[in-house]
Amino acid sequence: MIEAHNPFRDPAIVRDYEAWYEGPGRRADRLEKTLLARLLDWVDGGDTLLDIGSGTGHFSRYFARLGLQVVGVDSSVPMLREAARLGSPPSILGDALRLPLDDLSVDLAAIVATLAFVTHPVQVLREAVRVSRRGLIIGALNRASRLGRRVHLATDEPWKNASLLTISQLRRSIAVACGDLGYSVVWYTTIWPGLPCALHAPWGDFIGMAVRWVGALTLIPAGLALAALLADGPQPWLTAVLIAGLLLFGAVFAVNSSVHSYLILAFTRSEPVSYTHLRAHET
Repeated sequence: MIEAHNPFRDPAIVRDYEAWYEGPGRRADRLEKTLLARLLDWVDGGDTLLDIGSGTGHFSRYFARLGLQVVGVDSSVPMLREAARLGSPPSILGDALRLPLDDLSVDLAAIVATLAFVTHPVQVLREAVRVSRRGLIIGALNRASRLGRRVHLATDEPWKNASLLTISQLRRSIAVACGDLGYSVVWYTTIWPGLPCALHAPWGDFIGMAVRWVGALTLIPAGLALAALLADGPQPWLTAVLIAGLLLFGAVFAVNSSVHSYLILAFTRSEPVSYTHLRAHET
């Protein structure tokens, strides 16, 4: 994880991190990973992935099992040592606010369970946008969920200083980070306990969100704008072409996003989940 106050430099937290996934969080972990895999399918393409805030490499290992070439980055030396001990993909010491990578150096950037522990999530997203050629995969606990409200009341590490985001806040942050870059976004949430699939529910506990660049689609309006500039004065035929072209662009964009979103919802399946995250509040 990243930032000056980094609870993940505490050896006790590092030691217990993987234990939760192997114990009470096993089913939740399975459901989250299933959703992340479907989001990767939606982004559709890429061989290399940067796992930002990779920690022990828990999700790095999963992405690698899906066939991606993964590199992790984290600012916690104890976490990086644990990642190496567990046989995770290569990871480097670095700050998510200033990633030690060149522009457009990886196909995808993943930010899972990281944004809650940084003071400048928009800057982290900007850096992820800068280094990725195709898009982003984001996973985060939802501030608007039942679980998110419990996290907000936590007084123990690592949660007492965590700053969760709602889906709307995350989408606004992505919009700021992307600037003028054309993109498409899809999101779903998992809900614990009991539901075996991801839903388009803003109150779900875990947010899975994918962002992909859509530069190819912008060729349609760009071509129309160029035609208008080159035309010799107002032309009725050009007006008709512009309107038809913009309608076509909107239809292509809407159908493209809808089909991929439906496929994620239709095929994201896992076992029912029983999830208890704040163990300190259970004892």
